[in-house]
Amino acid sequence: MAIGEYRDEFGEERDTPDTHRWWRSPVALLLYGSGITVCAVIIAIASAMSGLIDYHLTIWSIVAVTSIISVVITIIVWNRVRIFGQYIIAYRVTDVAIKPKVLFLWVFGFAKILSAALQLATGFNCIQRDAKQMFPGEIFLSIFTKFSEIVFVIFQLCFLSSHSSVKLREDTIVSFGLSTIILTHIFQWFEMLFASLSKNDLINISSVNETNNSCFHSITSNKLMENISPYIEPMSTEFGLLAVGIIFRLLPASLRQPQIAVDPGDQQWTNNVQEEEENTPLLRVNDFNSRSPLERSDSTDKASSSGEVGSQILQMPSFYRCLLVAFIICLPLLITIILHASEQADIQLSLGVVQFLFKVELLFLLILNCCLWYNQFKRLNLYSDKYDGKLVLLLSTAGTLLYMMFGLVAGCVLLSRKVSSIAIFLILQKILEIVVVVIQTSLILKAQSLHVHRVNQEPKRISASKVFFTFFLIRVIMWTTDSYIGKSTTKIMPIETEVYGDNYWDTINDMLYPITMFYLFHTAIDLYQLYKKYDQS
Repeated sequence: MAIGEYRDEFGEERDTPDTHRWWRSPVALLLYGSGITVCAVIIAIASAMSGLIDYHLTIWSIVAVTSIISVVITIIVWNRVRIFGQYIIAYRVTDVAIKPKVLFLWVFGFAKILSAALQLATGFNCIQRDAKQMFPGEIFLSIFTKFSEIVFVIFQLCFLSSHSSVKLREDTIVSFGLSTIILTHIFQWFEMLFASLSKNDLINISSVNETNNSCFHSITSNKLMENISPYIEPMSTEFGLLAVGIIFRLLPASLRQPQIAVDPGDQQWTNNVQEEEENTPLLRVNDFNSRSPLERSDSTDKASSSGEVGSQILQMPSFYRCLLVAFIICLPLLITIILHASEQADIQLSLGVVQFLFKVELLFLLILNCCLWYNQFKRLNLYSDKYDGKLVLLLSTAGTLLYMMFGLVAGCVLLSRKVSSIAIFLILQKILEIVVVVIQTSLILKAQSLHVHRVNQEPKRISASKVFFTFFLIRVIMWTTDSYIGKSTTKIMPIETEVYGDNYWDTINDMLYPITMFYLFHTAIDLYQLYKKYDQS
């Protein structure tokens, strides 16, 4: 496609689709479907709050039907892509992090399947005991709903794993099918919302006692589910978010794939990057034989003395330097985990201090990362590349900021009641967290969309790519520790529990805490992509 066929942000003309085709575009289908989803959710909430019907019947029925429909649509889309092949696939997307994404998609999917399977076992146990039901057919509807969710997850894993690295062409059936799958994930998230509201006695007050006395809230298998749910439920939410992110990549674009005009020298640089992209080692060692002829000649001149050669051989690989820095920065976070596991009662102030120090370290490293990236790359290049994960990153950022705002408001409320050192540190910590999230999200969006074809040739003591990799390791450590803590945050978040109450704070945790965990996961993947992208220079 010629550059003149479309207009990008720098002024080139773009071939805009006809107005009458707008209704068939993926965005339009998604908007129409989202409108239907919002209406259905409003009806369900109004019905549950008014006590007209039990929300379980409405929500479970919607989830079961949409899951089965999505399974059928997945089979149709999968078969259509398989039959038409090159006519459906527009191009392959270069993504060095696609393998970790698919791997964790399966991990999160297995967690969601395990959660649904345990609830299936609970349903069969209730049938065996002939237990009391909240409404006629409750047990059978629950079993059918969870079975449909398991089938839906299995087909999603297989389909998305097979086509996770491609972009599909504009096709009405494919667009409608993928949009329906996204809506199914939204419905399943709302099912978790209603379940959390019901569990914490915040919805359908007229039938709370019947809900709590239900077989699903009383038998042994459900007690086991309560013990492991702090670890499984966030992963189930992360599965939905990660799957939606991959689906957004698959969605056919109404606009053409952007092309970038570069001079022959830049084109040669780009080809070299593409050839070496998958071969860049994380553990960089001093291998003189793997260098280019020019580099080998320079190395020969510089290594005329045996002392200089020895110092180069004994130099610590960059991976271990980054790992050491990441571990030192994360020491306050690791101390938080140790204090969280202790049985001491008065550790809130200590937790607040170490968390505050950790956020200060993150902010300092982030500012350093921004400065290095700007000096080494930004002022020499233009924004031209397309970033497919933008929407999912913005959604997860919004959820993370909302979760942090609840903590900030809780600290302000407690401070207005009485002067408290714990509240002061909480406010400072949340402000730093918000600043770090906003700056890091902005940096990722800008760095991902920057087309690098010129680099700063000045000597660099610290490269931006190594700082990206250090931040990647920090995010991996943060995601791992948060997964270990789960949603059991009462000890390390006593102010939020005191201000909002156990029921409301548990509901907030159920809905927003998994999104913050996914934000850590998503940014870790993005930072690894940025490391690979800028390490080629």
